[in-house]
Amino acid sequence: TLAGILVLFWKKKMGIWSILVIGLFWLSAHQVMPEKRSVKRLVDYLKDSSGGEKTAIVICPYYFDLNFLYYWNREQFENWGKENYSEVQIKDALRKDAVLAIQDSSDCHHYLEDLRFEKILYLNTSADFAFPGNGISEYLHHHYHVGSEVEFPERFLVTTYER
Repeated sequence: TLAGILVLFWKKKMGIWSILVIGLFWLSAHQVMPEKRSVKRLVDYLKDSSGGEKTAIVICPYYFDLNFLYYWNREQFENWGKENYSEVQIKDALRKDAVLAIQDSSDCHHYLEDLRFEKILYLNTSADFAFPGNGISEYLHHHYHVGSEVEFPERFLVTTYER
């Protein structure tokens, strides 16, 4: 019986050691990928580029608005968390800063039809993937002249349109 207990103890010990060895191999081979989606840098660029009430920032897809809001206006973002604002309230708050979170060209037409903006900064965060055939770029090309394009890592493209 003592031999049986020693064999069971040895097997359990080997089981623990094999788990530890496998765990160490996994940890040594595992790499944490760095965050490449530099939203803060992107929002800082948009803040610096917007300059004035004649500039609008158009964001598509619309559900990127919370990521944007976090760096655009931290206090407002924190209030959103405390007050549990609805999506409509968030869009309205951003719209006051001429930041338009939209889905397609009909939203462009709705918010930009009066053409009061001299400059549009279009933040494309994979809009064609989220909403294929959304027509936003086509709408902006039709109503404005294309200026510069700046690409940020991980599929962020900011296109400047001017009248």
